[in-house]
Formats: sequence, structure tokens, C-alpha cells
Amino acid sequence: MRISLSVASLLAGLLTLSALSVAQAEEVSGQVLDVATGRPLEGANVQAGNRATTTDAQGRFKVEAALGDSLDISFIGYQSARVAVVLPLVVALERAILQAPEVVVEGGLVRQQLDRLAASVTVVDGDRSRASGAGHLQDATHAVPNLNWAGGSSRPRYFQIRGIGERSHYAGEGPPSFSVGFVMDDVDLSGMGTTGLLFDVDQVEVFKGPQSTIFGPNALAGLINLRSADPQQEFAGMGSAEMGSDGLGRFSGAVNLPVGSDLALRVGYENGRSNGFRSNAFLDADDTNGRREQLLRAKVGWTPAAGPEVLGTFFWADMDNGYDAWVPDNNEDLTTYSDKPGKDRQQTTGASLKSTWGLGASGVELVTITAFSRSELEHSYDGDWGNDEYWLVEHGFDPDVEGWSYDFFDRNVRDRTVVSQEARLLVEELVVGAYWKRLEEEDNAAGYLFGGDATDLNGRYEIDNLAFYGQYGLDLSEKLRLEVNARLDRNDTAYEGTTANYGADSTSTAFAVDQWLGGGKAALSYNWGLGHTLYASASRGYRSGGVNQHPYLAAENRPYDPEYIVNFELGWRVRGPRSSIGLTLFHALRSDQQVELSSQQDPGDPNSFFYFTANAV
Repeated sequence: MRISLSVASLLAGLLTLSALSVAQAEEVSGQVLDVATGRPLEGANVQAGNRATTTDAQGRFKVEAALGDSLDISFIGYQSARVAVVLPLVVALERAILQAPEVVVEGGLVRQQLDRLAASVTVVDGDRSRASGAGHLQDATHAVPNLNWAGGSSRPRYFQIRGIGERSHYAGEGPPSFSVGFVMDDVDLSGMGTTGLLFDVDQVEVFKGPQSTIFGPNALAGLINLRSADPQQEFAGMGSAEMGSDGLGRFSGAVNLPVGSDLALRVGYENGRSNGFRSNAFLDADDTNGRREQLLRAKVGWTPAAGPEVLGTFFWADMDNGYDAWVPDNNEDLTTYSDKPGKDRQQTTGASLKSTWGLGASGVELVTITAFSRSELEHSYDGDWGNDEYWLVEHGFDPDVEGWSYDFFDRNVRDRTVVSQEARLLVEELVVGAYWKRLEEEDNAAGYLFGGDATDLNGRYEIDNLAFYGQYGLDLSEKLRLEVNARLDRNDTAYEGTTANYGADSTSTAFAVDQWLGGGKAALSYNWGLGHTLYASASRGYRSGGVNQHPYLAAENRPYDPEYIVNFELGWRVRGPRSSIGLTLFHALRSDQQVELSSQQDPGDPNSFFYFTANAV
């Protein structure tokens, strides 16, 4: 009997507590506001246990809860809050400051955060580029304002920044000197952008405006710096395969291997091909414009606790591409008629070694960069864009009647070797350095050269460059920074060449020029936080002079002088976690511009008009 009474008493107590709890839960109303502006927040999430609601246009809400319970309030772009139920209930949320990911620009004399850089630089993230389907620098250029590239090759070789740059480099167009430089893993590949595959690339940096004080004569208009992923102290791997129409196929893979505690190795390979999106009607082939591209890269990183940090890079690129793109009907149906399709081939072996030495405990560093590249290039094409049958049927040109065949084929083979050595000393905000480069190039060309004045060309360029530079940065305040740099270049260019023509003796040309070039930059930047940067700069860039190769030029027209540009720039940049905005105003003044013109070489011969490069006045 006692047990029965005890159970009854327990049940009665539980029912009483339950009733009290239900009685205490009631509909609670409140409001959610922006703490800074006091404005109501519509659509904020309000949760009380397993019950939830959202705020209306006035930021008001109603939810069942008991006094003392906790409410969880959240809203996109604001910090979440947990509050106790009290009356009256007004919740003020603070905005969440979303930090933009740090972007570090590697291509300058020192590593710098993009937010502190007083220059117009676009950084293209490698992962995002590949996610968008970009496999080559050609595919990523649409994301870079003021960057263009010229046709005339299977892949972009020649770039223009802010309207300045080369469109071609055919046989006889002068030395390998360019207004827009192209550097891959510290190896200068200017004029050879075919190798710009984005496989395993960490980021692409596009410097706009004159960068001669940092990169020398090949950066009058700007520079493209491509950096692949460095080895890391963890095991990782990646791979991808792609197939598509028009014979598209691509395979790539990379592996990162730690070797001990201080050494890491990264190896990657890519092989891609396509038929080139052209059909050759005369040869009944669909691959005369095709691409066969492969790239092998190996990097070794050594980061000991004591001693120099060393990064070694080796790469081998074989771009065995066809070139069959010229058509008399301007490619209306992507059909070509050539009987002798050309090639746009490049095979490059490159290597670089970068060492960073810490000198004592004062933060002084010595950085040395050694680079080497050997490139074999071929650019050839059917110069008449057709065949005898095509010209007879479409245009009535009969070789039997005319006595000659409308048949031309141009071929230019280059062998270029570049060796460079750089050393720079970093003492806090001061950088001083020296740079040396030697370029040797052999050109062998056959075809319709110099406007028909020659059929064969054998030439050799030897270019030596020695430079000294310095840079100093000064923080005028916590947010205001001044940066100045200067560079002095010595450029020696020597050319020897032999040309021949039908029924004429060969002609030899030998000429050399040496020049001193100088440039500098002064820039102010103001960084007021939250990714906002305002900067102003004035800079002077240059491009070295050269030697014209035309065999019949007068001696006074053989050399041409350096070209200079003075650039004034005002920029504003803001970066967020998901987007960025940049506005740049620039005004450039070019002097001694290198232009192609024609001139009568012999006063007594009105037909002695030849094209050559000269300086505009």
C-alpha cells in the first residue's frame, strides 16, 4: 500500500511540473537591428531550441520561448549572437569583417603583399584558372585588363600591355628584344609564350606599365611572371584527364614528396593535343593545324634550420604544333587549301637555382638567382595560302600560261641560348643588386624575305646585358609608404649575317652597338586597411636599341637607338574575400619610339625603298 501511494505521488508531481513548464512557455516578440546604423535587419534567423523563425521587414519576430531561455540570432554578413530571453527584447548585431585571402606578389625585387604594392598588377590564381577550364595562358588573358596577344602563331608568343608590344617576330625583324617580357620560374622566355601552360601553376602575375627598373629592357610596357607550385613538406598528389571534340585530349599529374625534414621534391607532367579546329581540303586532313604539347617540370626545395634556402627548378617543354591557318577567304568555314602546311614548334629546356642566405642575426639577406634556357624554335607557313589547283579554279591563275607557279613557303628556325646571373642584397628596406645576362641566337630562314630582296638568311645575334639597381622603401606613417628604385643597364648587341637571293651573290652584314640605358620609379601608397590601397607613381622605362638585318641598308640606317617611356599613374584597389575592384589612371609619354618605316637608300635609284626599324622623332 505504501508503494502504491509513493508512485501516485511521483506521477502527480511530474504532471504538476509539466503543467508549470507549459504554462511558462509563451510567445515572445523582439527585434533585430544593425548595431552601427540602428536599421532593422530583414530575414535574420531566430532559433529557440527546436523552434525557429525569421524577422520581417521591420526586423521583428515572434517565437515561443520562456523567460531565461537562450535565443540564437544569425544573419549573413553579421556576427552571430546568443541572448537570453528578456523583456523587452532588442538584439543588435555587429557586421562580420570577412578577411580577404593574402595575395603575395613574387615577381618584384622583394616579396610584397598585393595590398602594399604601388603598381598596377593583376594576379591570376592558378587553381581558379584551371577550375574555369583554362589550360594555357592564352585562356586566362581574358581575365586581365589591358593585356592582349597577337595572332600569327599557334599559341600566343607576343603580348601587348596598354597597347604597347610586338605583333610578330618574323625573320629579319631585328634582335630578340621585346616590349612585354615573359618569365617562367625565374627563366626569361620573352617572345616564347608558347610554353605558358597553366598546369600546376600557383599564380600568374601581370605587371602593367614600365617595369624596366625591376626586369630590365624587356619590360618597357610590362611583364608576365608565371610561377609554378613550390615543393611542400607534405605528401600530396593531383591528376586530371580531359577529352573532347576535335581530337581534344589532355592528361596531367603532379606529386609532392617530402624527403627528410629539410628537403622536398615536386614533379609534374602534362601531355595535351587537339586537331587545331581546321580541315585541309587539298590534303584531305584535319590535323595540319593540330597541337601536340607536353611539359615536364621538377622542383627541389631545401629549407634547413640553419643555412641557405634553395629552390631549384628544371623544366622541359615540347610544343610540336602545326600551323595551317592562312586562308584567302578569311577562314569562313575553317577550311584551308595549303599544299605545304607549316609548323609552330618550340622545344625548350630551362633551369633556375634560387638561393637565399641569411647573413647574421640582423635580418640581412643575400639572394642569388642563376638561370639557363636553350630553345629551338621553328615558325613556317604556306606563303601563298593555297595550291595550283585552287588558284586556277578560284582566280584563273594558270602556271603554264604565266610561266611561273604562285607557290611560296616561308620557314624560320631559331636556336636561342640564354644564361643569366643575379645577386641582390636586402638590408631591411634597402635592396641593391647586379644582373648579368648573355643571349645567343642563330637564325636560319628561307622564303620571301625582306619584301623579296632575299630568299635565304643566316644570322647570329650576341647580346650582353649588365645592370646595377637599387630600391628603398620608407614608411612615412603607419599607412603611408614611399618607395623609390633606379636601374642602370649596359647593353651590347652584335650581329653577323649572310643573305642570298636568286641569281645574286651572297651579302654579308656585320654590325655592333653598345648603349647605356637608365630608368627609375618613385611611388607613394596609402593603405587604410580592409583591402583598400591608393597609390601614385612616376616611372621611366626603356627598351634597348638594335641592328637592322636588311642586307642593302645604308650604314646610317643600320642601327637604331633605345626607346623610352615616362609613365604617370594613379590607382585605387580594394580587395574582398570573394571579389576585387581596381581603377587605374595612367598617362604615358614615349620618346624615340622604335617604328618600322621605308626609306629610299640610294638617291639615284627610286626603287631602293627598304623597310627597316628606326626611331620616330
